[in-house]
Amino acid sequence: MPIEYLLEIENAPFPFRVDEPAAIRYIAVLKAVGLVEAEIYPPLDLCARFGDYKLAVVSGITAQGREELGREWAMA
Repeated sequence: MPIEYLLEIENAPFPFRVDEPAAIRYIAVLKAVGLVEAEIYPPLDLCARFGDYKLAVVSGITAQGREELGREWAMA
């Protein structure tokens, strides 16, 4: 799940690259809701399938993402 992936990358050294298809999907969702700053290659295209994406570069977690992490840890 994307929020669990956000918890996994919380302390990652940014920027980092991801080429695993499932992780790219999670990053795309997290980016879409404003929780991470990331670039996905080739650029996101609404007509493309997720399998078409080869690489994601996550440059950081946004302030909104940090707030979400705080809520997740508070529930744990």
